Amino acid sequence: MMNVPNKGIVIKTTGAIHMTASRTLTLNERQISSVLLKNAYKNLPNEESHSISIIDLASSLGWDSKKNYNKIKSAIKKLVDTTLEFNCFGKDKSSDWMICSLLSGAKFKNGICTYSYFLGLRNLLYEPKIYARLNLLVSSKFKSKYSIALWEFLMECICSSKESNCYTNWISIDEYLKKILCVERLKADFKDINRRNIGLPVKEINEISEINTSPEFKKENKKVTHVRFLIEKKNSFQESNAKDFPLPTNKEDENDVYIREFAKMNAKSNPDGYAYRIKEKIKSGESSIDSIKKAVDECKEKERIEKNKIQKEEELKKEEEEKRKTKIKEHEAQIEKLNGIEKEKYDALESQVVKKLTNSNSYFGASYDKDKNSTFVLKMIESEMINQAIKEYLI
Repeated sequence: MMNVPNKGIVIKTTGAIHMTASRTLTLNERQISSVLLKNAYKNLPNEESHSISIIDLASSLGWDSKKNYNKIKSAIKKLVDTTLEFNCFGKDKSSDWMICSLLSGAKFKNGICTYSYFLGLRNLLYEPKIYARLNLLVSSKFKSKYSIALWEFLMECICSSKESNCYTNWISIDEYLKKILCVERLKADFKDINRRNIGLPVKEINEISEINTSPEFKKENKKVTHVRFLIEKKNSFQESNAKDFPLPTNKEDENDVYIREFAKMNAKSNPDGYAYRIKEKIKSGESSIDSIKKAVDECKEKERIEKNKIQKEEELKKEEEEKRKTKIKEHEAQIEKLNGIEKEKYDALESQVVKKLTNSNSYFGASYDKDKNSTFVLKMIESEMINQAIKEYLI
């Protein structure tokens, strides 16, 4: 069965991000592997092979299919030939350590690429407990194999966090090179590694992706031994992930949107896998699209009501703040007018106000006797002078 991929979101298990390779994966190989996974994803549990046209594959990468046919063919051949060690950090405790090639085989015929995954890898790739949601449009923009490898690793970390920013764990420089960048044995000093394998990838990620990141280093005996990264979501982060859900164009598409929305509401992890199971239940009669639609519509209505409530509260806060600012401006204008009164009239008014406050407010009288220049005393006098000046039409 052939699916036409779009530049949406691909679910990539942490095991396929935390991996070592028998050689360094190129930029093109990483990009192509993500497109192939996106294309095959929903059929991974049930189908041994998957197909995609070379035109669609090239289009997803922003390439010309005619000019890049051999480059695509060469990259896929290397994906079949390269041995990979998956889940090398052991972060996903539910997945086993595994070693195999990313693709178990591939065939090109009449402009169609048919490919397959090792059975154990299909199970690892489908319904992962820990994963990254990778935007293929962002992926296609990278120019460096190190940048895209680090970006995938950081996206898995931030997707696993409920916060808008988080830190990765401390990683030794050797592990960073081998298990994240898939760099073969590298003989270089830290200055070169920091520039080529850390600094430049960080710069490119910050420029083109939906996250910002910055490295921090740990030293032992004055030598840099470990690195970790601070990851911060940009405003575009949620928007990019939301584009996975296309606008409905017909009845079937409308149902699909409802199912995906229902999956987003209920899935603890991997909403795409949850959506697939819902579709199977609808086909078998265990569930119905009407009940799914009702649940989604009710949830949307609650969200709408809550959103309106929050919006009204924010409007009230804004209105109160505007009133406060207006009062401050009015008070400042009154003080300016008060200070513009002739000195003789001003002194007489002040004397009259002090006498009135002293007779009517014992606390003021005691405070005035103790320190007539205290903030409390001056504010009381100022406020009462404004009121009295207004009554006497002096301001």
